[in-house]
Parts: sequence; structure tokens; C-alpha cells
Amino acid sequence: MVTHEPDIVRHAQRVVSFRDGRLVKDEMVQDQDQIRATDILAQLPQEEGDEDHCG
Repeated sequence: MVTHEPDIVRHAQRVVSFRDGRLVKDEMVQDQDQIRATDILAQLPQEEGDEDHCG
């Protein structure tokens, strides 16, 4: 995902920052309260026909 919103960044595991098309920072997020999208998706009810696509 690409974002300019700091409140969205807190959901990431890694933040890569660019300035003028050049990499300036690549760091792992250290927030212990991090919410992972895979955890949220795992809690959602499956839609009909999705059973074959989930592992």
C-alpha cells in the first residue's frame, strides 16, 4: 500500500520512505499494538464460494 497518512502507517509492518524518487529510509514498525490486515481478514465471515480460496 502507498499512503501519505501517518495514521495509516501504524498498521504497516514496514515503512519505506522516498524523497524525489530516492529511497531515504527503510524501517520496520516497532509498534506493539500493530493491527495486521491478515488478522482482521481472518475474523471476517467467509462469503459464499470463498471456501476453496482460503488456506
